[in-house]
Amino acid sequence: MSQNEYRKFLEGYSSDDTVAFLLIDRRGKQLPRQHRIVVEEARQASFYNGLAHANRAGADVYISMNPLQHEATGRTKADIALIRHLYLDFDVDGDKRLDELLTHPAVPAPHMILHTSHGKWQVIWNVSGYAADFAE
Repeated sequence: MSQNEYRKFLEGYSSDDTVAFLLIDRRGKQLPRQHRIVVEEARQASFYNGLAHANRAGADVYISMNPLQHEATGRTKADIALIRHLYLDFDVDGDKRLDELLTHPAVPAPHMILHTSHGKWQVIWNVSGYAADFAE
């Protein structure tokens, strides 16, 4: 994710939301690492630069789509504080499915579309007022 995409993604959060960043070494040389921080800190260029460096060094970086309760220790549905994003992952027939989604008249335009790897996409909408059960 470019720095501009990263900034745009974080627009969907409040500055005091707690989010989790999970770094998984795709080479298997390090154990997964999780960082739980408030969005205000995640917006700092130095934090983004650290994520980008880890990614260049072989880590896949995952960001929690919705803020976690401040006291949460996990990243399960029960740990979600509120819904800020709705999203779809297109991992199979991604190009075709993305095109179908974007041309469907009943689907609102997404806030972001991320190309996660060859033929795979993530589509994200910023939202408010959704309950976790409905969002799922």
